[in-house]
Amino acid sequence: MFGDQAVRSLADRARRDLERRIADLIDGERSRYTDLLDGLGIDAGAPDRLRDAARRVEDLRFAMSRAGLDSPLSGPDQ
Repeated sequence: MFGDQAVRSLADRARRDLERRIADLIDGERSRYTDLLDGLGIDAGAPDRLRDAARRVEDLRFAMSRAGLDSPLSGPDQ
C-alpha cells in the first residue's frame, strides 16, 4: 500500500518521536530524584571526605596487618 520511501519516512519519524518521548520521561524521572537530593542540603564535598576517611581506615588496617597487629576494627565478623 505504501512505497518503500514512505515506510522508511514513517519509521524514521516514529523512531525520532519515541526517542524524544523516552528522553522526556527519563528527564522527568531524573528530576524527581535530583530535586529530592538537592532538598536534603548535603554538602557537595561530603562524598569526597567520606571516601578519604574510608581510604585512611583501610590504609591503617593494612599497615597494622603488615606489622602483625590486630586491627581495632577486627571483630568476629571480620
